[in-house]
Amino acid sequence: AGGLGTGMNSSGYVDTKWAVEFSPAAAMSYRANHPDTIVYCQDSNLLLKHAIETREGKNPKPLVSNFSSKEKCKEMPRRGDVDFIFGGPPCQAFSGANHTPKADDIRTTLPCNMLSFVEEYDPDYFLLENVTGLLRYPLLATTDGRRLTGGIKMGVVKMIMRVLIALGYQVRFKILEAGQYGCPQSRKRIIFLGAKRGLKLPDFPIPTHAFTKACAWRVPCNPKKRLLPVTHSKDSESIEGGSYHYAPMNPISIKDAIGDLPAFEWKNPHHIIEATAKDRKEALSREEQGIKQVDAIRSGTKSSLPLPGFPRGAPYAKPPQNAYQKWMREKMKEGERVMDHVTKYHKANIVESTVTMPLEPDVHHTILPVVLQPPCARPGKKQADKVFYGRTNDSSFFRTALATSSPAMKDSWPLHPSQKRVYTIREAARSQGFPDHYKFLSEKKLPNGIAEDQQRQIGNAVPVPLALALGKALGDALKTMWKEKRKEGSPAI
Repeated sequence: AGGLGTGMNSSGYVDTKWAVEFSPAAAMSYRANHPDTIVYCQDSNLLLKHAIETREGKNPKPLVSNFSSKEKCKEMPRRGDVDFIFGGPPCQAFSGANHTPKADDIRTTLPCNMLSFVEEYDPDYFLLENVTGLLRYPLLATTDGRRLTGGIKMGVVKMIMRVLIALGYQVRFKILEAGQYGCPQSRKRIIFLGAKRGLKLPDFPIPTHAFTKACAWRVPCNPKKRLLPVTHSKDSESIEGGSYHYAPMNPISIKDAIGDLPAFEWKNPHHIIEATAKDRKEALSREEQGIKQVDAIRSGTKSSLPLPGFPRGAPYAKPPQNAYQKWMREKMKEGERVMDHVTKYHKANIVESTVTMPLEPDVHHTILPVVLQPPCARPGKKQADKVFYGRTNDSSFFRTALATSSPAMKDSWPLHPSQKRVYTIREAARSQGFPDHYKFLSEKKLPNGIAEDQQRQIGNAVPVPLALALGKALGDALKTMWKEKRKEGSPAI
């Protein structure tokens, strides 16, 4: 949906002229929020093939986009037009959340496609972002049940490094934690930075926020080696002992990120456990406190009812309480209503379990009556040690935003810290650093389907604060070169 492009553009050093999004919904969102960018909603392999054939004078027919309108794709840029190629190829094949990896998964070839764009366009700079699972992913492995065996350890990393070096680039890679750059979420990502020989290769940005302790990553092909984190310390080896962990600013908490948004809660349907007088009194008390109570039960997959929450938008609950909230509202007009502050509809049992969860920090399904726990996670069951219906402390941070979200998903913490519901679309967007004016669009017509598209776009995005830090790091490299060039003075005549 444009997290990487938004952050890069915000740095002031990058102007994204062209963008590729295969998903129509994500492409619609990118186009709506970046009207000056040409957006191609098509397979990146077909786009590259079209660009090469055009350069070779073969005059290929215009490609048809994936939009339902079937509009034709605009002409691709020419070699020499592009200074910087950056992107995040789909990560599902490399992700640890993929419990059935396949050695022949076609999605694992998408980094090769990005490298082919580099070969064709010969840009000055290159950046590739992906999940940390790419660090361990082997090449030429075989599928053995639910795991990969054999092959070349760190094969994808080695391939990326060798191709870029062969193409005449300097290259380095590191694993960065988005929370260390002002994102209210824990999200670790591997970043490859490349620069043509003769140009300054950007350094990785130094952490600005004292988030959770940085860690060194074991290098799969050499157990004695560690991939060290970026720190302020000149003696980076000290990180091996875990002795260094400082940054000038406090981390951004959940409360810091979303504390100014209006409150609402789901109503308890009491389909499983009958309501008591105490339950009714508490619900009335919460409403008297100004916490809107809404029905969140799905009445059918084709329901066209407005989503639970504030489907027509709502005024902010209070003025910005900190710099992060002020940043999120930077382009909002006076009196403008914040949109997408809604959740999806859910089945009655999921709503009841969610609302019954105590408003306490760091709790999950095991605190519920057994009848409200997921059947697969009840005492003695296979997933009893997993986390469902997780609720964190509002002074903590969001867990990694996912492309799909439900309180009944394992190992997820989607419950609001102080309200009886899950996070809204807008709160999820803020967890990724998307500003409140940012629109998430969809070609779907029914509200729940639209919300699913929005959640997927947000969960698949690169956090805006991390992209902003990387854009500034590129800017620092450019400024260094500009200063050196200025020192050279005028040539002798």
